[in-house]
Amino acid sequence: MARYNQGSILKLVKQTNIRNIIAENASYPTNVTGSDEFFPISTLMTSKDFEMFRSVINVGIDSHLKGFTKSKFEKKGDRFYMNFHKSEIPILLGRLRELGTNEAELWAEDIENVMTKENGEEILIRTSYETVTPESAEEGDAADRGWEDEEGEQFESVEDAIEWLKRKGVQHASSSHFHPGIWYSSGEDQDFGTGETTTYSFHLTADEKVQKAIYDALKAKKVI
Repeated sequence: MARYNQGSILKLVKQTNIRNIIAENASYPTNVTGSDEFFPISTLMTSKDFEMFRSVINVGIDSHLKGFTKSKFEKKGDRFYMNFHKSEIPILLGRLRELGTNEAELWAEDIENVMTKENGEEILIRTSYETVTPESAEEGDAADRGWEDEEGEQFESVEDAIEWLKRKGVQHASSSHFHPGIWYSSGEDQDFGTGETTTYSFHLTADEKVQKAIYDALKAKKVI
């Protein structure tokens, strides 16, 4: 079984400050750590991150009738402490991505990766193929299909899995709406000599929340 671990440019490490690079560049500290029930984040109230999170929290109950009803927020000194209930992390990720900024997307990726590491979850992606010839196309079927890599590639973070899928040329999801077990397909690889076309599909084995995070990220990056 192949194992893939590119490593994150943001130096994601469980139970520590995983945004050192961003914090240093922005000249303000930001902390992200994990706990059993809550996902705590703190920022300086003079920082741009504080303004971003305040806008996300102040939405209240949204059009989907979702809000941070279990999460806790408080000010202490010059810092703002946010304890997001882990059941409400999907709401946080969705609202961050709705902002459409690079900083919000980086935060979403950080949180996803820390959650994946804390849960001890790994992501497995297997690859299948389907080849269509001019003759099989006339019959409305593929000439050949099967596993390109049945054992699959393993990933330790959502970010690494997304980057790998992008390099594999993913362009389509099997559905326009997320569901557990959704898979992704590349564009057609055509042999101009024979007229054969081959399409590769990528099948994920991971927790449903991780699958949803990958789907949302690919959508946000306009990959699919």
